[in-house]
Amino acid sequence: ALAEALRADAAAHGARGVLVKELVGPLSGLGQALCQADFCHFQAGPAMVLALDPAWRSFEDLKASFISKYRVKVNRADTLSAPLRRAPLDAVSVAAHLPQLQALYAQVLDRADAALGRFDLARLPALLTAAPDVVQAHGYWLGDRLVAFSTAVCAAQTLSAHLVGLDYGCNAELALYPRMLNDFVRDAFARGAQRVDFGRTAEEIKSTLGAVPVPQPMCLRFVNPAANRLLPLLGRAVDLPAPPQRWPFQRTWYAARGAWLADTLGHAPEGLPG
Repeated sequence: ALAEALRADAAAHGARGVLVKELVGPLSGLGQALCQADFCHFQAGPAMVLALDPAWRSFEDLKASFISKYRVKVNRADTLSAPLRRAPLDAVSVAAHLPQLQALYAQVLDRADAALGRFDLARLPALLTAAPDVVQAHGYWLGDRLVAFSTAVCAAQTLSAHLVGLDYGCNAELALYPRMLNDFVRDAFARGAQRVDFGRTAEEIKSTLGAVPVPQPMCLRFVNPAANRLLPLLGRAVDLPAPPQRWPFQRTWYAARGAWLADTLGHAPEGLPG
């Protein structure tokens, strides 16, 4: 029934197909149901997911488990970004700053190797109004200038990074992107989440915070039946290189928590130390 509804919605809006993405972990029940309805399953780039040890109560606790050089990296991002003011964005604020937010978001999309869709930021106020306990947004100001923003969704004990936008002209000087990654983790602790899903891309910098790649299946079906016959070939043609991986925690932590990590993520990371 869901597959039929998705196809009908795509046809009604003149879309060429339906892409269901970010099915993190092994192919879920939803993914299996879509495959049975003739959607094609293939693997996208992995999601970078950080599992939060129950022994940690704060970002400081997490950093205490780091090897010193990675702790220095994290602290440096906070130091460089100290001139920034971070503040929540509600629906009214988003509407008021929409042109600036769109410009910052466009900078990120322009640098992306590939983008599986573009979110319409004009819809963000409605999301914030409808689900204020689930969807959150923050802006980063340098003086009175908005230089970055982030949005996240917190549900099912996972804080998922949703969107980021930033001014690359001051990214290096102010460590904008590393600061936003740090803040996603802080927010996860504040919300009582067990995991942070940083999403795809920029795998290496996310791994310096302890995130590991988790398979991210996607399901695709075109409205045109002829195009659908080519989908199995697409699934076989996608060959994803292994992302660079860093292991920031002390070896003793990995030795003690490796089995827990695999169980929490539903996936045993390759090359796990310890």
